[in-house]
Amino acid sequence: MVSTKGLKRKVIQFDHTKYLPSFLHTAEALSFSQAARTMGVTPAAVSKAVKALEGQLNCRLFHRSTHSLALTEEGERFYQEIKPIAQAMANTFESIQAMNSTARGTLRVTAPVELGHNYLLPLLPSFNLAYPDIKLELNFDDRPIDLVKEGYDIGIGNRAGDDSLLIARKLFDINIILVASPSFVKQYGPFNEPEALGDVPCIGYQRDSRCDPAPWRVNVPDGETKFVKPDNTVVIVNTVQALCELASLGVGIAPVATWSAQRYIDRGDLIQVLPQVFTSLAPARIYYTSREHQPAKVRAFVDFITEQLRVE
Repeated sequence: MVSTKGLKRKVIQFDHTKYLPSFLHTAEALSFSQAARTMGVTPAAVSKAVKALEGQLNCRLFHRSTHSLALTEEGERFYQEIKPIAQAMANTFESIQAMNSTARGTLRVTAPVELGHNYLLPLLPSFNLAYPDIKLELNFDDRPIDLVKEGYDIGIGNRAGDDSLLIARKLFDINIILVASPSFVKQYGPFNEPEALGDVPCIGYQRDSRCDPAPWRVNVPDGETKFVKPDNTVVIVNTVQALCELASLGVGIAPVATWSAQRYIDRGDLIQVLPQVFTSLAPARIYYTSREHQPAKVRAFVDFITEQLRVE
């Protein structure tokens, strides 16, 4: 291996590249006037740019006479070497612009587990049909996600972290309700007030094992907020799916977001306990990093999901 220690790294200078369009168009047309018409500027501006480039290179690029223009040996070599580089740059610009204007490419999306399974997955066949050139990478996780740090394009949920630069569009409201299996309610019910829960078996949710399960914060019809801490928490789980499954098996009463409980309620596996009691959380939103220079793939997904899930 050759050591590069002690070698001075060459600094790439880009100032002179602004003169390249004038040189390239002039070299192809062998006319300042024709190059000027192609570029939409004056012949004097083209001539000035070519002279400036010659000054940068410290050599003459064109032989000039009153009625003709021809490349010098140095000019011909420079043209032959710089033309493919300029064309490659132009192709790269066009490619990147096409990526930003056409809905294609990989799109990384993150959402809470139950929201992803119950709300997002059923919509994907229609989305894939409408946008076949977008490849989705989905992450379902109940923890708060930092979109920029973790490399996601879009997040869905009600916890967007502390980044004030995120753009968020509301999808629907979220309520936490109390649910239990029909057999459980028949055995321990009826329940008319939050205090009636008493020492009834309950299921706790604890996402972080370092913290105790929080009391249930409930809003009652008169507008008062009450905090109820179950006296008989028989099981503590760290996933919403486990919370719903245990409640449907008759283990106890569980506090669950409506988006998680709905499919169990629709099947008759769960019923709402104290229907007049609920807790309002921050609404579900779809969020992304910026409106400026937003890729078409992001716009397509945000508009599609918003149209399908948004409830005014």
